[in-house]
Amino acid sequence: MKPPRTIAILGRKFRVKIQKKVIYRNEEVQGLCDSVEKVIYVQKDQTNSEMHETLVHEAAHGMLDISGINQKLTESENEIMCQLITALHMDLIKAFKLKQSNSSVSKRSRCQEGAVKHSQDVISPPKSQ
Repeated sequence: MKPPRTIAILGRKFRVKIQKKVIYRNEEVQGLCDSVEKVIYVQKDQTNSEMHETLVHEAAHGMLDISGINQKLTESENEIMCQLITALHMDLIKAFKLKQSNSSVSKRSRCQEGAVKHSQDVISPPKSQ
């Protein structure tokens, strides 16, 4: 799965560019958010899961930049905030996949028993509360 070409961060459109190498302060990094130019750079040499995680992490940097919160944090605190946001996001993705997977198994069992027609065996995303 390819990453999106653009993402919205707090209502602002950021382009996503996949690069062979991403350099920040003379070091190769997995990703970089340029909030001024509204571009997120993601290093190509990553798995889909790693690219997803990198994109979330860099989007978190963009969110902190746009909101001005980064101005109140040290560079280290800013990085910790982005790591926490990324970890929460990844945990939620895993939780929803697990819930959908369990739901799918349950529906397939009922379908095999004849309780549910095949056409009704569709998993929908959970409704927000």
